[in-house]
Amino acid sequence: MIDLRDKKALEHHFAEHFDTPVFPVLANIYFENGDMSRARKVCDIGLGHHPLSAEGKFILAKVDLVEDNLPQAEKNLKEVVEHSNIHVNALRLLVEVQTALGRSVKTIGSTVEKIVDILVNDEESLRWIEKNKEELSKPEEEISVGEPEPSLDSVKSKKNVSVSDGQGGGIVIDNRMATLTLAKVFRRQKNFSQALIVLDIVENKGGDVKKIEKEREEIYKLIKEQEIH
Repeated sequence: MIDLRDKKALEHHFAEHFDTPVFPVLANIYFENGDMSRARKVCDIGLGHHPLSAEGKFILAKVDLVEDNLPQAEKNLKEVVEHSNIHVNALRLLVEVQTALGRSVKTIGSTVEKIVDILVNDEESLRWIEKNKEELSKPEEEISVGEPEPSLDSVKSKKNVSVSDGQGGGIVIDNRMATLTLAKVFRRQKNFSQALIVLDIVENKGGDVKKIEKEREEIYKLIKEQEIH
C-alpha cells in the first residue's frame, strides 16, 4: 500500500509504474510545491496511459493557469467536465477562466447552470444567474476584450472591469464573478495589478477582509521582490 502523502514513495512508485492511476496525487504535490515543470511532466505521462483521468486533466489545467495559458486551461477544464460532469471544482474554475477570457454571459451561464444542476442551492451560482437573467435572455454577444485599464477608483461603479494583460491587450473581469481564487490565479501568473483589482472587487462585494488583506500582503511582497531583482 502506497502512502499517498509520502512524496518520495510516490516518486519511486511512479518511476517504476508510469501507468499508475494515482499519478494525479504526485502531480498535485509538485503543483503545490510550485514545481510546474514536474507537475506537467507527470500529467503528460500519466494522461498518456489514462487519457480520461479527470483529476489529471484538472491539475494540468491549473498548471496552464500558472503558466498564463488561459485558453489551454479552458480547453482542459472543458474536457474534465465532459468526462466527469460532477466535478464541481473544475466547473467553478472554468467559470473564472471563462470570465478572465471575456467569454459571453451565455457561455459562462452555461457553466454556472451545470453547477446548479449538481448543487441546486449553490448561493453564488444562483446569485449570478439572477443578476444576469436579462443578459442571458438576449441574443449571445461576446464580451469585448481590450478596453483601457481602469483606475482603482472606478472599480466600484462598473459591472465589468477590463485590465491590461501587459501585452497590449486586456482581460475582462466581471465584478460578480471575481473571487479570491481568481486573484490567486493572477498572482501565480505574476499579473499583480490584475490580482489587486480583483481583490478590490471582492472587498467591495463584502468578502473576507482578513483573507483579502493576507493576499494583498503576499502580492505586495512579491512586487517588492521583483523590484529588487
